[in-house]
Amino acid sequence: MTRTLGRNGMFRHPKKEGPLSQFSLYRASWCGFCSLVERAVVRLGLEVELRDIDADAGARADLFEATGRETVPCLRVEGEEGAVSWIHESAVIIGFLEERAGAR
Repeated sequence: MTRTLGRNGMFRHPKKEGPLSQFSLYRASWCGFCSLVERAVVRLGLEVELRDIDADAGARADLFEATGRETVPCLRVEGEEGAVSWIHESAVIIGFLEERAGAR
């Protein structure tokens, strides 16, 4: 299942024509560390696409194919010119997002 955590903390469904955000958080509903990252997203006023690896087999497959792991949370970052990087570990993800939010 794919949905977006918006700047106001409310979930919304992404538009079909393309990604809403350069950030996608691969997560699971049972994951406390994922919740920490989601709270940071709301606090920072960012918009992040949520990809639930339990509800969406495609999201789990994408995560494993790209990283060789199925561990969450994992943030997919699409940079300039389509370069993609993947960040694991909640503290590292939150630090990255805080740095990024400060640069806006």
